[in-house]
Amino acid sequence: MKFFLAAFAGLLFLSFAANPCFAAENIELTGIWEGVIYLSNLDIDMEIILVLEEKNGMVTGRISDDWGYMDCDITDPVLKQNILTFKAMVETSHGDHQMAFRMIVAGDKMTGQWESLGSFGDWSLVKRKEDEKKNRKEFKIEDIVGVWKGPAAYKRSPGSKNVVTLVLEKREGKVAGTFSDQFGTNYGQVKIKRFEGNSLVLEITFSTANENYVLDIDVAVKDDSHLRGKFRIEKMGRTGIWTAEKQGKK
Repeated sequence: MKFFLAAFAGLLFLSFAANPCFAAENIELTGIWEGVIYLSNLDIDMEIILVLEEKNGMVTGRISDDWGYMDCDITDPVLKQNILTFKAMVETSHGDHQMAFRMIVAGDKMTGQWESLGSFGDWSLVKRKEDEKKNRKEFKIEDIVGVWKGPAAYKRSPGSKNVVTLVLEKREGKVAGTFSDQFGTNYGQVKIKRFEGNSLVLEITFSTANENYVLDIDVAVKDDSHLRGKFRIEKMGRTGIWTAEKQGKK
């Protein structure tokens, strides 16, 4: 009896290995996949959104990131058993190049590697549930009060990195703040335009080279020790990303 069971299990394994369609049968690629890639050569991390659609065995998709390096259709997508490979074009201030991806799909998660210009690394994506909203947790004023510090840089130009500090305080039930950077830029008072749920919108005036500018920052509160924001300086026509950690938080 044991011999029969072992032989039957062996036959199942051989059938599974020899039939890629069987292996991919339970894989539901269609949907929105989200994750973060850390690029050591740029010393930044990028939030990635990969939108996939699988129809009649054909895979199509589009990939984007919050730094603005990628916003394009994926190319050469191949799903073999539970392994998905594809490529994407990356646009940088130093020229365009290709990134190659190899992912292992398991349910609502895929893990794998990326490679580009001799650099490589591991990353993972999680499939967004249909009824799921990103960052659903709502934060209170007390959760964001404190000192937040981290790098900001213009999109597609990580060499422009500037370490900035945001200090938030509670005064008479409201939030007030100050803003500074490593270069000693003359910033005015921080205006809290909105704070709802996990969204914090700031407006900060500053001056440089005898010119006045307005810095708008739309911040997502990730948890009680991490912020990630998109900023815009409309008069300069520049946009970028700011990530920060709460100081003194372990």
